[in-house]
Amino acid sequence: MNRNKEGCPERKSSLDYWDENWRRARAVSFAGLLCGYECYVYRRIDQYFERVFANLGPGQHRLIEIGAGSSAWLPRLNRNFGFAIEGLDYSPTGCERARQILKDTSVPGEIHQADMFEPPQSLIGRFDVVCSFGLVEHFSDTTAAVAACAAFVRPGGLVITMIPNMKGLYGWLYRFFDRQVFDLHVPLSLNDLEQAHRKSGLSPISGEYIVGLPGVIDRERVEPVMWRRVLRRLVARLSAGYWWLEERGIGFPENRITSPYLVFAAKKVVLELSE
Repeated sequence: MNRNKEGCPERKSSLDYWDENWRRARAVSFAGLLCGYECYVYRRIDQYFERVFANLGPGQHRLIEIGAGSSAWLPRLNRNFGFAIEGLDYSPTGCERARQILKDTSVPGEIHQADMFEPPQSLIGRFDVVCSFGLVEHFSDTTAAVAACAAFVRPGGLVITMIPNMKGLYGWLYRFFDRQVFDLHVPLSLNDLEQAHRKSGLSPISGEYIVGLPGVIDRERVEPVMWRRVLRRLVARLSAGYWWLEERGIGFPENRITSPYLVFAAKKVVLELSE
């Protein structure tokens, strides 16, 4: 297992990389979270969330997103599911953009700038749900990354992990067209993700592959090279057409080869005290 001098798992991506990544991300409006051609992908993920969140029972619950830089998920989770939301990220640029998104969408919430392996103690065990979207696969030790996320959730709470499917077609495309980005990921299957949650002491609930074919969601992302900008917008249009069909039942079934995302949910075990 590769670890740095502080004992944390080796990061496959740097702080400079994420600061630059969030500088290039498009501005987000709440209307953009609900409308537009890419919303089928979000709605499909919402369907999964609806089933998983049923494990929480009634009432308002606290949710924190780990790796919340420039997060469009936090306002969506607040508006669609009623969570009181917070986020944590170690990128100053990512945190600044996440705060701006909450302000622009008039969603109350707090963004903490901190390393998930050295978090504020006031956040440990505080939340009903901890989620991450494209985080744990950026560490050499997936189990340690999942365990770090799980530290924020109370006993009986939920840990939800979503990652890109770098073991399938999505990963093969990145390996060919953008090897630098591919190398920032640990390719993981649904079974790999399940084992990481089990080894972190969590009890699995369910896991799924999401959407039938890869596509481009963020068509307005700033690309430094002209041909990449043109390609992104072209593929975005093709994606829109395909996802329109898939939402109507015409397309590839979700599977481990062609699906671009996978998501897994687990529950933090409630420890019973022995007499």
